[in-house]
Amino acid sequence: MTMFYFAEQDREGVVEPDIGFDLPDLQAAIDYARDALSDMALDGLPIGNGARYAVTVLGPDRSPIVMVSLRLSLEFCGGSKEHENRSNRDT
Repeated sequence: MTMFYFAEQDREGVVEPDIGFDLPDLQAAIDYARDALSDMALDGLPIGNGARYAVTVLGPDRSPIVMVSLRLSLEFCGGSKEHENRSNRDT
């Protein structure tokens, strides 16, 4: 078992971990981070084009190993600058 920590980034900012979790391996830690990200998304999607939620897996020494993220991406079709400009004002 290895101790892993998880830092979460949402609309409010980054929450540094204060409690670690003993997990069997890195894949289990990645799965845990993915599940945590899914729970974060239940509260609503990131706001604004390019905004993201992220969970960073940290090792026993709290150094980052891998980041799992969910990014909102707006892509306009047909080249409509009017809609694109309006959306940029809203974010």
